[in-house]
Amino acid sequence: MHSAQSLALGRFDVFQAAASCKQLEAFFSILREKPLAGQAAYIVGKVEYCRDEGPLREIPQGIEEVRATSVDAVINWSDSIAHGLAAMPVANCCQYVADGAIIVANKSPMPT
Repeated sequence: MHSAQSLALGRFDVFQAAASCKQLEAFFSILREKPLAGQAAYIVGKVEYCRDEGPLREIPQGIEEVRATSVDAVINWSDSIAHGLAAMPVANCCQYVADGAIIVANKSPMPT
C-alpha cells in the first residue's frame, strides 16, 4: 500500500529500497532447500552484526549454521573460546551472500 500511495502521488523513490537480482537470488538460495531449517553456511569474508545497538562485531570465518525466515536470519557458530549467535534482518544476510562473504551450500568451498 505504501508503494501504491507513493506511485499515485507521482513519487518513484519507493524503488530505491527494492532488492537487487543478486539479493533475491541469495534470499532464495538460503530458503530453497529447507525453509526455516538450519543449513551449513561458510563465512569466507567479513560479516558483521550489531548486538543490542552496540558496536559492530565480526562473525569468525569458517563453517557456521544459518536459519532463515522471510524476515530474520540467525547464524550460529563456535570457536575455541565460545559459542556465538547473531540475528540480523534476512536482507542483510542476503546481501552478504550476494557479495560472496557467506556461502550457503552443502559442500565446503574450502580445500580439505
